[in-house]
Amino acid sequence: MRIVIAGGLGFLGTKLTEFWHKHQIVILTRNQNQLPNPLPKNVQIITWDGIQTGSWCDQLDALPGIDACINLCGESIGGTGLIPKKWSPATKKRLRDSRILSSKALTNWLTRTKKPPKVFIQQSGIDYYSCNTEEAVNESSKHGNTFLAELAKDWENSIKIPSKRKTRLIITRTAPILHPKRPPLLQWLWSTALFAGATVGDADQYISWLHHDDYAPIIDQLIRSPKASGVYNLCAPTPIRYKDMMYIIGHAYRRPIWLHFPSFMIRALLGEASTLALDSREVIPEKLLNEKIAFRFPSFQVAMNDFIANKT
Repeated sequence: MRIVIAGGLGFLGTKLTEFWHKHQIVILTRNQNQLPNPLPKNVQIITWDGIQTGSWCDQLDALPGIDACINLCGESIGGTGLIPKKWSPATKKRLRDSRILSSKALTNWLTRTKKPPKVFIQQSGIDYYSCNTEEAVNESSKHGNTFLAELAKDWENSIKIPSKRKTRLIITRTAPILHPKRPPLLQWLWSTALFAGATVGDADQYISWLHHDDYAPIIDQLIRSPKASGVYNLCAPTPIRYKDMMYIIGHAYRRPIWLHFPSFMIRALLGEASTLALDSREVIPEKLLNEKIAFRFPSFQVAMNDFIANKT
């Protein structure tokens, strides 16, 4: 297969490139300074600005054919450090622009190209849905009215497949990807290891999540399945309550979870971004389950066992 990944030098793009090491990978990037050294033999780099059409379109059109194009562009919502930061107006603009502008540029390419990809995957997030619902949500549930919900909705709508194209469109509403060296899991593990593990809010809020080693195989199966199209929730089939998650982490590290931070304290610290910690997200990957797509790590306990065993 030949696969184009926009934003392919990020964490998820790297996971896909490693998984598809026997296939031809074309990475659209604005960050030439982040190129791996040495560059894998199966990887080709095309530079773009993520905003406008240009020579990168001609370079894509010059390829023999594209089996799939995956759009992963978008600044991290939760940040990359140990402590999340408040969303200033400038931060919210960056979050939006990094998603919408790149998607519109790709839409312009899809409109003009004579050799469209067979499959286009548009990244989105589970924050599309209303939070704090009494029942679990699936792909048919309505969207919310928060900043993140509106951002996800606009993000998805910014990709348009021209009606004359036969490109199969897949939208992946992806939960936080758990890796011990990346937030949010990094924050939970780090604090617990230092005897500062804590619950927040009422601690009954649900966390939807996905093990980092489940991401690429699922994307691969969606590309290869000719019937796969539309919206998919990319998350493990078992959301977990915050307090239960912290208990499992504490047990794994042999540390007590003895601290508790009430909601008002988290809101004072993070402002609007406190939604990331306080809101409940009980999201079910109903379409993946119906289509018999398997998870290596279906529960948080199984995932945590793997993190501890492999130290990854």
